[in-house]
Amino acid sequence: MSGLIRVAIIVILALLLYRFVKRWLNTLEQNKQKNAPSTKGKVENMVRCEFCEVHLPQNEAIRHNGRWYCSEQHYRQSKQQP
Repeated sequence: MSGLIRVAIIVILALLLYRFVKRWLNTLEQNKQKNAPSTKGKVENMVRCEFCEVHLPQNEAIRHNGRWYCSEQHYRQSKQQP
């Protein structure tokens, strides 16, 4: 009979340890999400490439003579068009 009690105690302790570790890992994950940089609320101006008309963030675009381009290649190609 004492063997059965011993097994029951070990199972209960294992379950308590499992719940404790699971709760601890969830807390770590929540803290990581709270500390992660949020893109929410950050708005960037979008501009349109004069050559292909794709919209892209202004900080990624290239500006020549007041016009926006998505790449140097499109800037060069737009100069070649009549």
